[in-house]
Amino acid sequence: MKILFYSREKCKYGMTLVTDDEILWGIFHKRYDCHDIEATDADIGGDFGVLARSIFEYVQKKFQKKTLLYFYKNNSGKALMWNPDENETKEVACDEQSELSPIQLLENFLYTTLIPTDDVIALHGAAVAKDGKAQLLLASTMCGKSTLTAFLWQEGYEYITDDEIFISRSTMRLVPIRRNLSLRQGGYEMLGGSFKKVHNIYDGKTKTYLVVPENKLKYESYEIEKVVFLAGYGSDEPYFVKLEPRDAFLRLLKGQLSSKNSEGNVSEKYSIMANLAKISYEMRYSDLWMAEKFLKHSQK
Repeated sequence: MKILFYSREKCKYGMTLVTDDEILWGIFHKRYDCHDIEATDADIGGDFGVLARSIFEYVQKKFQKKTLLYFYKNNSGKALMWNPDENETKEVACDEQSELSPIQLLENFLYTTLIPTDDVIALHGAAVAKDGKAQLLLASTMCGKSTLTAFLWQEGYEYITDDEIFISRSTMRLVPIRRNLSLRQGGYEMLGGSFKKVHNIYDGKTKTYLVVPENKLKYESYEIEKVVFLAGYGSDEPYFVKLEPRDAFLRLLKGQLSSKNSEGNVSEKYSIMANLAKISYEMRYSDLWMAEKFLKHSQK
């Protein structure tokens, strides 16, 4: 068995994976910035509750962070998940009949337990920057968000983040939490596969490319220039329009990354959302070059 800890910056809980599945371990290790943990005093083959508590205490002492626990034994057909607040184990099937792979279950667990720290609000989207000013790209899954982000990166924009956007409550500036940019095979091939460092991963169903950003970020935080909701690509009728603040505000609320609230001031969060709504747009583009042209001409 191997143990990996993922700190999850700007989130209240980290995630610890315990597994003997080399594929699952490899994907988790490459997708996130993980720390290897040596076996604790608890017996990995013994009582799961004892193991969970032992790892929790070890991680909290070493990394000053609470952690959830995900346990999967190869070909067992089930995964065990432990939340320190509930202090109980949840067992979920992950086999051919359930149509859920261990990595899909782990990603779902990561999402449903994500609670931002009290100093930020979190949105689901990507971010790039030009001349120190950030542009947030918000879209649902399968809308080409990551492909567009990677393309803009190739075109000279600074890559900030993919999937997880964190905004400081005190300054309303983007706080960069950068991880490997995930591209599906079609998007990767469309972009020519010319990135310097890439991890090729396969979970048994889907082939994914994790592009590693090797350059350092230029700033510790970024002014947010605009928020762009992606309405899709491949359209014969492309457009770039400013949204009505009320419409944009409702979209931003729906676009929050976490389904759970932190203990931060709610009125403060709504005030930030209202300010972001004033600089929100919707874009539909025919191709990646058209999207870049829209963004360039809309800069202040």
